Amino acid sequence: MMVRCLKLLLGTGVWLWDVTRSLVTRLLGKTPPGRAVVLYYHGVPDASLPGFTAQMNALVQKAKPLAAGWQGDLRPGNLFAAVTFDDAFVSVLHNAIPVLEKRGIPATIFVPTGYLGTFAGWIKDPVYRESRGKIMDRNELLSALRHPNVTVGSHTISHPRLDSLGEAELARELVESKRQLEDAVGDAVSLFSLPHGIYSLKALEVARAAGYSRVFGIQPTCAHHELNSFFMGRVMVTPEDWPLEFKLKLQGAYRWFARNGSDLRKQAPSEKI
Repeated sequence: MMVRCLKLLLGTGVWLWDVTRSLVTRLLGKTPPGRAVVLYYHGVPDASLPGFTAQMNALVQKAKPLAAGWQGDLRPGNLFAAVTFDDAFVSVLHNAIPVLEKRGIPATIFVPTGYLGTFAGWIKDPVYRESRGKIMDRNELLSALRHPNVTVGSHTISHPRLDSLGEAELARELVESKRQLEDAVGDAVSLFSLPHGIYSLKALEVARAAGYSRVFGIQPTCAHHELNSFFMGRVMVTPEDWPLEFKLKLQGAYRWFARNGSDLRKQAPSEKI
């Protein structure tokens, strides 16, 4: 709790700095650059639905919804936000998508193709694993994609640590998972999310060669001026975040938490592996 409150305090400081800088910019007769933040969730269990709904209400009030794969300039003076889900848990289909569709918020679901219709085998704690629920099967993925603002991306086959794989294994996890997912949904797949947020330069090279247009990590960074980068950080959110926590994350005020950009081995602190 103390660490969480400290993060909240630091995030508030960053937000106040941003507000002050924006005010000064406007007083100088200029418009602040556009910004984009990509949020990432895992599941949205039944008990978490009220919190998630409140967060999406706040999102459409404070930001303009954007698809995670969108490419282009960010209109000055505006905050844009994209919503993504790692692991393709069934609760996303049943609970999250109806909330998003009602508010016109696009969503991208990242799928570990080796676990379709089963539990998340990479989670070692059986109680925690079952509490997340099952991963969507092919029919459930197709049902999700019937919603016009939903897209899917690859999350590898087996959800491994990519920094521990050789080149052949990397190719299988990134290239074959893309092919499997395209076969399952009958459409092209161009987005990729790093399992555990861990990667290497070689993994990014393989992803680019495989034909992905964007790779997503877990560093809480945001885009300014334009959203055209191949690698994009994201801000971890849970439906249980306090309202102020969520609003600060949505504003990009947790970007101070990003590790040094030269560190190519990054892991989400919340992942139980």
